[in-house]
Parts: sequence; structure tokens; C-alpha cells
Amino acid sequence: PLPGMLGLTIKVLSEFYGVDFFDRTTGKSYPRLPPPIIFLCEALEREGAEQDFQPEAANEEQVQKLREALDQGQPLDPDTPCRVLWAGLLGFLQAIPGPILTFETMGDLRHTTWAAGDRQEEKKFLTNLFKTLPEENAYLALYIASFLHTMCSNSVQRGANTCRMVV
Repeated sequence: PLPGMLGLTIKVLSEFYGVDFFDRTTGKSYPRLPPPIIFLCEALEREGAEQDFQPEAANEEQVQKLREALDQGQPLDPDTPCRVLWAGLLGFLQAIPGPILTFETMGDLRHTTWAAGDRQEEKKFLTNLFKTLPEENAYLALYIASFLHTMCSNSVQRGANTCRMVV
């Protein structure tokens, strides 16, 4: 039998567990994403959880139960509180050994010189960035970024603007 999913590299998660996913919200396809990431993000979006981004306030016992379910590939309990789902997403991402984006990329991002809102320079930077990442990292990063963008957009539309999410 295959080992649990928590703590596996992105490459192993993608090769052994990854599923091709079509995001109906954005109309984009992502190959071989880890199912727990999809399940958590979809549940959070469906529940309108951008209003409840407080993973640190989640019940630890419920978080542990969710982690065990995710690790074994079990379905999510539909009554799981949003804070627990956020904590589960954060915990799953933190359990991945190694960064999704490289440390070099983060340094490059901190030292960008283009003006805020310069879409052409942003696009050039992102295009070059995703060419340097392993394919599975690039798709996971794109999916997470798209998910967080959707949650921020939903927050703004609902008038809550809780877009101080940092993963």
C-alpha cells in the first residue's frame, strides 16, 4: 500500500495521487494536483470561507481529525467548520517538504523593480518564473494563487475585504 499523503514531496504527490482538475470558477485546467488541496479549496470556496480566515482559531482536535482524513485520502466531513478547513489547507501545504516556489524566486520577487500595476512586467516575471519551476510545482502554485485570488474577489464582493491571507 502507498504511504499517507502528508509530508510527501510535490513530485510524489503528483505522480502517485495527482488528479487532473478543471476549475469551473476560472475555467482553467490543472494537471495532477494533490486531491486534498482540491477538496479543501473547493469546500472553502463553496462555504464562502473567505469571511472566516482564522486557522489559528480552529479546534485542535478537529484539525487533527481532518489531517488524518486527508492523510488517508478519506472524504471530508461536510460539517467541518471553515476555520478547520483553513487550518487543514495551511497544515497540508506546510507539511510538503521544500517550498512550492524556490527561495531564489522569493528573493527575485522581493527585488523587483517594476512599478506596481505594470501588468506587462508582471506577466514577463511570472512567465519566466514558471519556466524555471518543476511542472508539478508550477501548477500547484498557479492553482493556489488562483484559489486565493477567487477568495479575495469574493471577499471584496461581499464587502468584507479580508484579503490579508498569507500562506
